[in-house]
Amino acid sequence: MTDNIQGPDIRSLINKVESFILSDPVLSKEIVAAKGKYEEDAGRIKDSFPDYENRITSFLYWFIFEWTSRTLQNQNPIGIFFNLQRKKLQESEREIFKQLINHRHSLFEFIKIGKKESVIYDLFAKKKIRLKDHEMMFGMEPGQYFETRIFQIDKEFYFAPYLIKHPHMVRGSIYTVVKKIRKLNKPYFPFLIHLQYLQFKFETFPKFDFRKIYNFDEYKI
Repeated sequence: MTDNIQGPDIRSLINKVESFILSDPVLSKEIVAAKGKYEEDAGRIKDSFPDYENRITSFLYWFIFEWTSRTLQNQNPIGIFFNLQRKKLQESEREIFKQLINHRHSLFEFIKIGKKESVIYDLFAKKKIRLKDHEMMFGMEPGQYFETRIFQIDKEFYFAPYLIKHPHMVRGSIYTVVKKIRKLNKPYFPFLIHLQYLQFKFETFPKFDFRKIYNFDEYKI
């Protein structure tokens, strides 16, 4: 699930966390329960679904960084791993872990692919970000919105290995909600999960009117 991630040792470090979760007697059970909770809000993750890899990787990263284990002192899995394994890590790995934890999870707008970098815009932070990663942006239209996580390691930015893409034609209605959330200074993570659910419906029912799927008239911020 993490084969596409770039950057200094990020892939191997995330793989270590995954292995730790699957071998831990508590977290290996909690990830199953967490997947059920995640699917309630974001839609089912089916292996027959065209966007399966993006959705299962999105869930995995949500579990690693957002899930809190009540059994293990309300820590998230990456924090639990770091606290238990930090002495086994090299100093360089410990520094990267600290930067991984303080990453950016948001809704982004694709601006362009240049000769040496991709340019995106964080809709909630209202900041442009330049990344050397080109491959994940191929096929996207300028102005298209997508959700992912961005890691900053030693002044360089890197994508998490998933993009939850939303249709270009609904960007106006999405941006209306983004502006309201920013104005009210409300948490935006629930909106990202709601958008995942709408994207799930859009991909599952491609003949259904997209304007009825991405309708936010009754969405409560």
